[in-house]
Amino acid sequence: MEYFYISLFIVGVILVLLATVGLDLGDLIGVETLSLACFLVSFGGMGHALLMITKVNSVNNLGLSLVCSILFTAVVHFIVVIPMRKTETSSGISQDAHKGDYGVVITTIPANGYGEILMQDKISRSNQIAQSFHKVAIPENTRVIIIDIIDGVYSVVAFPEDISVELDLSVK
Repeated sequence: MEYFYISLFIVGVILVLLATVGLDLGDLIGVETLSLACFLVSFGGMGHALLMITKVNSVNNLGLSLVCSILFTAVVHFIVVIPMRKTETSSGISQDAHKGDYGVVITTIPANGYGEILMQDKISRSNQIAQSFHKVAIPENTRVIIIDIIDGVYSVVAFPEDISVELDLSVK
């Protein structure tokens, strides 16, 4: 039994090492690699420790180490793995989310060319490459509305003069 527990421990460590270089073998069988490695390492380590420390027979040792490793793996899965999976998504905004937003032209946009706009998200400012949606020139410091985004280029139209919108995008 000692070799069985040590083998499980080693396989768990190998899974972690392979996962660090991008080979997530747990994904092949539909299990989180971290959870699988946690189970194997804790089962092998607990089984080997109980075998060395206690005088419990092999069946009881196997059962006790199995129960302890399942509990430990469940705790790790719910406290570490699930929150980590939720944070894998980016906190950045996709470009499509900018459609309908406002900006200010900081480099004149020629009728058939590209210029630059400055826009502000909730927490940051960014400048983007822009072109005129209607193929008319848009001068610098003109407020614009983003109509479409194609291959990273923002298609914009000049903001109507009779509508007032509070924009704090002055170039400093």
